[in-house]
Amino acid sequence: ISTINKELCWVKTVVTAPNVVNKDIISLGLKEKYDATIIAIQRKDTIIFPLHNNSRIKIGDIVSVVCRNKHIKKVVSALSQID
Repeated sequence: ISTINKELCWVKTVVTAPNVVNKDIISLGLKEKYDATIIAIQRKDTIIFPLHNNSRIKIGDIVSVVCRNKHIKKVVSALSQID
């Protein structure tokens, strides 16, 4: 986790939550639920950037997310099944 300012942070997390796998970025609803944006996806040795609304998440992807500090735990939990 990297702090951008007192309200925003940037985090990279590995996707392990089965309920988000093969969903496109828009259907995850991170923006609406947590005011969070996936800015890049690392899939093996490839960085996917820029992303498109139909970019899909796969198990094992490392996603870079910008969100409000107060939502960081919920965002990581939604993507990585961390309680």
